[in-house]
Amino acid sequence: MSLHLQSIGEIPAETARIARAVFPKGTVTMRLRDEFSALYQDEDFRAFYAVHGQPGLAPWRLALVTV
Repeated sequence: MSLHLQSIGEIPAETARIARAVFPKGTVTMRLRDEFSALYQDEDFRAFYAVHGQPGLAPWRLALVTV
């Protein structure tokens, strides 16, 4: 599998606004999502992926599923 750089992406503004309104202190899941963008960057894992081949899952996605 090869690594094609993927960012976590932005949460739509309306979704973020509603989530903060419903959970003003946040949730564990919200905090994890916020932290993963800083903890796991695709570039850090480039050496573990082949140069050619079918695209693999992004490291941040694998970490999120594992946690």
